[in-house]
Amino acid sequence: MSSYTSCWVEDQAARHTGSAAAAIHCASPAKHKRALAEMDVNAEMGTPKRRAASNAKVGTPGDAPFDIPTTDTTPRPVSRIPLLSDAPEPPDFRQTKRARDHIDSESSAHSSTASGSKKSRRSESPQKEMALRGMNIQYPVAQASLVNPEDLTSAPEDVRSLAELMYSVKDSVDILPRAANTPEWRAALTSGSDQRDQRNFQTLFRADDPANDHVDFLPDKTHLCELVEEARENMIRFASEPAWNSSVHHPLLNTSLRGARHNFRFDNITTARIVPAALLPVPADTSQSRKVDFCLTFKVPDDIKRRLGARDIHLNQTDYTPLLLDAIVASIETKLPGEGRADGMRQLMTWAQAQVTRLRQLLKEFGRPDAGIVEIPVMPLLFVQGHEWHFLCFKDVAGENMATFYSDGVLIGSTTSLLETCKVVAGLRVLIKWADDVWWPWLRREILDNITDAARVVP
Repeated sequence: MSSYTSCWVEDQAARHTGSAAAAIHCASPAKHKRALAEMDVNAEMGTPKRRAASNAKVGTPGDAPFDIPTTDTTPRPVSRIPLLSDAPEPPDFRQTKRARDHIDSESSAHSSTASGSKKSRRSESPQKEMALRGMNIQYPVAQASLVNPEDLTSAPEDVRSLAELMYSVKDSVDILPRAANTPEWRAALTSGSDQRDQRNFQTLFRADDPANDHVDFLPDKTHLCELVEEARENMIRFASEPAWNSSVHHPLLNTSLRGARHNFRFDNITTARIVPAALLPVPADTSQSRKVDFCLTFKVPDDIKRRLGARDIHLNQTDYTPLLLDAIVASIETKLPGEGRADGMRQLMTWAQAQVTRLRQLLKEFGRPDAGIVEIPVMPLLFVQGHEWHFLCFKDVAGENMATFYSDGVLIGSTTSLLETCKVVAGLRVLIKWADDVWWPWLRREILDNITDAARVVP
């Protein structure tokens, strides 16, 4: 025992016995050591005199103060830990497990009930919902494919003509102007296969044509190469969908607008929802969350915007403020590589169908008693999954209250190489030119020119 501990023991003895001798022993701890067992808080503090007195009282032999009594009263460790006599008994683990199993069972039953209630408010699986939409009595939506050129033989004329342009892009036909036919560009566009490069270079460059002012521009090669590298980094780092959208997809969309007329823009509309609920093709609790990521919009002239604003008219299937007075031309949904295709198809189909419904409303409200049989141009759609860009479309069948969703589309390009990225830009430029030549003239003729200061036509 250390000197410090011995002093503390003697000091404690002095307090309990009132003996002055204890203080003396503190000065020479080696002469007077006491068993630590005497510090048991459940035992009385004893001294030799007290033990002798106790021995005399019970008639034990020996009057000497240090005689050892016949009955050993030396303190012994107590049978249980001092001061813990009221500690609870150890738990019965078998009983605890049964109780836990019972609690888990009740919790699981409650969770299943809550989950079932939530599922009843959520949509079915994407595939099942799309199949049910195809059997919808009020407005059935059939599924079709654009994967093979043979699929176009039975497609409507506007679907076929737009899809054929996208196939030309896919096949690297006329995707760059003649100005790109230089040794520097050729070196950057090579694929590593001489045979493939020779075939590509025969069709890749367009002849100069003033009529191609929408598409005949030279992209910034350095910028496109930077986007290819950024996309590669996103794949390696498992970047999120918003990261892909901000670092690759949106910059590439804006690149396609360079050199084009100034009445188009690409908007990020991830927060835009379908409004009003009457535009939803299925109950609101299953489609309210159906949104898309981007859209190509046509900037409506200011005089028409003033007319629309004065009448509180919005052109699209959403109340998202930037889209109230500009016309949606094409819609774009993005997903991560290898993920979410079924959800993406459902989102695009729901969004496009709501747009058709809104256009039918506008046709009916502004002077077209035959609104139900007016043909609406094909709705171009893009599905972007990681690197890959697919062209899809939605076609309403005038007068038959049904539609076809071409969900198996054309892979027009990707962000895996400079050549493939140039294809994406060329495909976007095709959509811009189509919107200027087809979509905008139809919208103005059939709807916007009929919106005057006169009262709306009452259905």
